[in-house]
Amino acid sequence: LCEESFVKIYVYKQTGSKIQTIVNETKQAGKYSENFSTANSGLYLLNVTAVTPYEAVQSSQVIVEMK
Repeated sequence: LCEESFVKIYVYKQTGSKIQTIVNETKQAGKYSENFSTANSGLYLLNVTAVTPYEAVQSSQVIVEMK
């Protein structure tokens, strides 16, 4: 993060239902890493949003979880 931002990271099932909230808080500028695990193998959507007073950035990524 280049500056303080409100960060939300959610994991969704392939069906669209949210299964996990990884981050939902204000973070200071810096680098971060987060881990998540699911109970089952499958395709999951990772949705990341960072909001500052000046802009909002959103990114989505498909994750394949193999057990």
